[in-house]
Order: sequence, then structure tokens, then C-alpha cells
Amino acid sequence: MAWWLWGLLLGAAAVLVAAAVDWWRIGHVPKHFTPIQPHLGNTPTIYIHGYSGNRYSFGHLLGRLHRAGIAQKAMVIHVKRNGQLRVQGHLLDTKNPTIQVIFCRSRAHLATELTWLHQILVLLKHNGVHRVNLVGHSMGAVLVMLAAMQLPTKDTPESIKSLPWRGRSMILNWARTLMRSWFTNGDPADHSGKHRFIIILPKKSTTCPGIFTS
Repeated sequence: MAWWLWGLLLGAAAVLVAAAVDWWRIGHVPKHFTPIQPHLGNTPTIYIHGYSGNRYSFGHLLGRLHRAGIAQKAMVIHVKRNGQLRVQGHLLDTKNPTIQVIFCRSRAHLATELTWLHQILVLLKHNGVHRVNLVGHSMGAVLVMLAAMQLPTKDTPESIKSLPWRGRSMILNWARTLMRSWFTNGDPADHSGKHRFIIILPKKSTTCPGIFTS
């Protein structure tokens, strides 16, 4: 076999191995965390990908937040195709914990995903979580908007804050600024379950309207 063919095969194998390691890494909870911010809260922030999304949708972002000490990637929740939850990690003694939600059926109907999100919130409430932040991208932004309007209920956390996350747009810059404020200055103020809505109308680079509740 020609030397160039061996080189091509070895290069392809190296790319596949690197991709596999990266795929595994961003879907798991890191073992080490070194906080650098003086003001850290314990309200978990749940990240939800969009239509046909996967662990890459928020994986690298959460990794950067973790490495910078801004937030701790504390939990990954895989929602299986039958709706069962597979939970990795924990929220005990974590500051600014993040939870990455991965839908195995990433093209499911919005109503189905809302049911799954409700399951997750019920699980968190059962484990002592009373406030959560929701961050959604694309269709996930619609999902967190629906959650803010239809939840909380008696079996979910009493206070739910939702935030859209959309590609390269004005909303993205606004969201980054707001999230940085949240993570460095403590938890958002609790309004006892009452939500104030700020609606952001769609732009050319936006697939859906975003909404933030506080």
C-alpha cells in the first residue's frame, strides 16, 4: 500500500478518535472545578438545545464557563426516547451549577419536550431545588418560554426564570451580558412566582421571538 494512503488512513483515524473524545467529554460532568468569582449562588441553570440539537449545542459553552470558574457543570440529564431520565452528576455543594439537558429524540414535538421538561423540574423539586434558571436555544427558547408561562406548578420549583439563547444576533449579546450579571452578582431577585415579561421581536437573524422573565 502506498505511503500516502497509509498517511490518509492514519489522519482519518486521528480525526475520528479526537471527535469521539470530544463528543464524550462535553456530554459528561468534569471532575474538577476552581471558582474564581466572589459571588456565587446555588440556583441551577438548565440549558436546553434546539430542534435536532445534541450535546454540542451547549457543550463547549458550558465547558468554557466551567474552566473560567464562572459556573460549575454539575449535572447532565439525558432524556431517553421513551421519556425516562438518565441523570449524571449532582447539585450538592455546588456554586452556580449548570444542568445540560439532552433530548435523545431531538426532533420531538414541542408538547412532548414540555412534558419531559416538566419531569425534570419535578425531579429537581423532589431533590430540594426551589428555584431554577432556564436557558434555551432556538426551539429550546420557545420551550423555556412555554415553561415560564405554564409553570411553576405545585410539583415544580416555585420560581422559574427563562432566557433565550440565539446564534449571532443582538439577542445573543444581550443574553451574554445578562447571564454574566447573574453569575457574578448572585441569583436573580425572587418575585414570589410573579413574572415580568420582556418580549424581543424577531430580527432577520432570529428564528423565533425571545422572552425573558424576571
